[in-house]
Amino acid sequence: MITVEGKVDSAVPAGGSGGERGVAVAPTDLRMSLNTLRLEGFLSEDTSDVKAPDVGTIETKKEDDTIAALAEDSDDETEIKSPSSSRDSPLRQPAGLGLYNLAAQHLRHGRYSQAATLFDEIVVKERKKHGENHPAVGSALHNVALTHVKAGAYDKALPACKEAVRVRREVLREDSLDTASSLVLLGTIYSTRERGEDALRSFRQALHIRRSRLGENNPAVGKLYIHIGNVLFEEKEYLAALLNFEDALAIQKLSPVANHEKGEILSNVGTIRIKRKQYREASDAFEEALNYQLLEYRAGHPQLIYTLDCLGYALAKEGRNREALRMYKKILRGQIARHGASYVGCGATLNKMAAIHEEVGNEKDAIACTKQALAILEKALGPDDAVVIKTRKNWMRLEKEVGKPSAEAASV
Repeated sequence: MITVEGKVDSAVPAGGSGGERGVAVAPTDLRMSLNTLRLEGFLSEDTSDVKAPDVGTIETKKEDDTIAALAEDSDDETEIKSPSSSRDSPLRQPAGLGLYNLAAQHLRHGRYSQAATLFDEIVVKERKKHGENHPAVGSALHNVALTHVKAGAYDKALPACKEAVRVRREVLREDSLDTASSLVLLGTIYSTRERGEDALRSFRQALHIRRSRLGENNPAVGKLYIHIGNVLFEEKEYLAALLNFEDALAIQKLSPVANHEKGEILSNVGTIRIKRKQYREASDAFEEALNYQLLEYRAGHPQLIYTLDCLGYALAKEGRNREALRMYKKILRGQIARHGASYVGCGATLNKMAAIHEEVGNEKDAIACTKQALAILEKALGPDDAVVIKTRKNWMRLEKEVGKPSAEAASV
């Protein structure tokens, strides 16, 4: 998780320690769910309305290769048992297509080891049939790499993906969308291994291909700007990251992309604005993100909570404390609706509300919120937890500053 640390008198850590007055940690992890891997069909390079597959595309053989395989393998059938069929009713399919279908099914159900074994077998078969350099070999290697990525086995994924890129560059046209697909996957692998320069090189090569083939405003181009922005953020190149996210947003607003995806990009923009201490621009971005997300999410959804939390932080940093307090109240209502009043996150939110109440001079409300937070956190974390200890000290301090401590506070 990426966090931003700073000092502000009207907020407390995102984690909700509520301890030392004036210390804040902005809840600013990038929203990256657009990188989610998914299964799709493979699209042939000569398809008229080409849509570039994203990083998570599982690729079958091209249509002409599949037809040829069906003809050539017709005398060499392999018995494949479908999980939905009985042991006595096996499905009989041609070896190549049957292996792919079974491997893809394993992958969809999270059986990564079985899927990887079958995709490795497909690579061997394709090499035996076509030689080292052939489009079908490139597809098979891409699928091996993707399977390892889904399993989190990035060390195994890397050599397979690099070889897929090499093969595709060797046998396909220079601006092949298939090569771009493997470059995106390669960039993703490099990102997980914290090899930012290598990741950027792969993503930018893929971007060049997609822009030339699909045009400047294609959603697949927008997604690559997001990939690049994520890497630049991790490299602390915040201005460059911001420009890429803004380019992505401009494209996605022109396309029928889901509202929550637009909201995630705007959250990333807001996150970087916070890093650059541009709090007014940050609050504007988070407010726009919230407008999109409210169209899809119910109260208490983690994405809504995140955006409201960031918005509250940015507003507090601007000195717009009463508006920030309204955001935290919305968070609290959503947390209670989703998790119940004893949820530990409610304690964190109450601590933030207490800090803002204190800032605007509502000491009694600050004491009430801190006391409620202490009860929740103590029950959830135990009396000796560091967050609980800080919250207890804060409550005692508030009681002392307001006047005569309550009998309860004096006895602690």
